[in-house]
Amino acid sequence: MLGVIYVEGLGITKDYMQAYTWLTITGSTDKQNQFRQKATDLRDSFADKLTPQQINEAKGLVKSINNSLHMMESGAKPPVLLKGVKPPYTQKARDARAEGIVVLQAVVRKDGSVDNIRIIRWLGYGFDESAISTIENEWLFQPATYKSYPVNFLVDIEIASSIY
Repeated sequence: MLGVIYVEGLGITKDYMQAYTWLTITGSTDKQNQFRQKATDLRDSFADKLTPQQINEAKGLVKSINNSLHMMESGAKPPVLLKGVKPPYTQKARDARAEGIVVLQAVVRKDGSVDNIRIIRWLGYGFDESAISTIENEWLFQPATYKSYPVNFLVDIEIASSIY
């Protein structure tokens, strides 16, 4: 359903990369299997609107989401954000009136720190770098656990930026 929402722009701005991502994720229940071909057909109907880089980014998101789901299905509890500071909006972004969502992928370590941050979806104008710096230096998580032991955990972080 998320894929359809992004394709049609139902209540949000159309976003073919997000649509591609969510229409690629497949479940394993009988009900999910019924919709797999419809999702694939819909995804393939607009794939030509994406660049190869966007398709690769979407596939990276799919892999990350599937890995997180697998860990959670195996009993891992995901990390919990304890302290999250909004990244400063850069002057370049303000001058360009840039708004949107930055999607980052990072590892939350056993001690709750964050590293290995990579940008999945850019905003530009220095805001991406501002977000990375803020997350690395000012965010703190309660670490993910597996069988009551802290574990490193791959997470996706979305940060919305807008001009106030």
